[in-house]
Amino acid sequence: MLLSVVLELLPLESKTASGTSGRDTQAWFIKTIAEFDAQMGDVIHPQAEKVRETSQQQKRPYTTSGLMLSSGPDSSHEKAKTARKNRPTWKPVYTGYAFSESQPVYVRLSSLSAELSALLQSQIVHSLQGRVITLLETTFTIHAVHTTSEDHAWAGTSDYTQLVRQNQGPVGKQIDLEFASPTTFRSNQDDIPLPLPEHILRSWWLHWNAFSPPEFKIDMDWPRFAADCVRVTSLRNLSTTHWLFANGKRGGATGYYGQVALAVRPPRLDSSWAEHALGAEQVLHTLAAYSLYCGTGRQTTMGMGQTRLDES
Repeated sequence: MLLSVVLELLPLESKTASGTSGRDTQAWFIKTIAEFDAQMGDVIHPQAEKVRETSQQQKRPYTTSGLMLSSGPDSSHEKAKTARKNRPTWKPVYTGYAFSESQPVYVRLSSLSAELSALLQSQIVHSLQGRVITLLETTFTIHAVHTTSEDHAWAGTSDYTQLVRQNQGPVGKQIDLEFASPTTFRSNQDDIPLPLPEHILRSWWLHWNAFSPPEFKIDMDWPRFAADCVRVTSLRNLSTTHWLFANGKRGGATGYYGQVALAVRPPRLDSSWAEHALGAEQVLHTLAAYSLYCGTGRQTTMGMGQTRLDES
């Protein structure tokens, strides 16, 4: 099962954000998992992973966001009151934001593995409401827990079989994506804060092949196919910013955010991609739907790369 959970938090004190909360959220999530299942806590603990960043084994079975702001028709306060074309706000809390006891903020957690999703769904999620947590040296109470897209646009459940089946038939030529938090990739020890199709699709492909059932593994040539045959068709409200970890005390990364559209183009006449092009749009749509759960790029366990299909 795939799971995306949005926690609605109410500040219990009026403070000013001293940075982004990605590391704080990750630490709280790992600690919470370990409280219920020490073995699972060891599995997902970052320090237990010694392999290279590029290895499929390195891919963690979860993501966490930093503190986020949310409003609009898909937030818990105004859901289903306005047409979907009015996109709900989902943006990070940055340094200097003033927390107010009357203004909720949000954190999102996702799971990519059946084992972690089962633990979250059976034991943890229903126990979270009313808990008190501390992020960025500020205390919050978990006011509500949203697990379906009807509750919140960034929440939901699915599984690998369902994602494949719902994209088996005719699909659109283009996917529209929303990157809500800074998204970046890494090459030669440098950040690549650009929505390049080959990096976006490779990121999703690595997570998909790391956690999907064997019958749904995607061809090893997919990243090279994406580099040659998937193109950007539009960019909207695209910007870059620097994302600091742990109040800026332990590094950061530069990333892009905004709306990006991708589409598969016909394979070049001199290429050997004709066979791969058959069904490529279905794969593209499947992986785009998967992005809600796996995120995009690096540091998705600390708030970067928050991604979803933009259906507005």
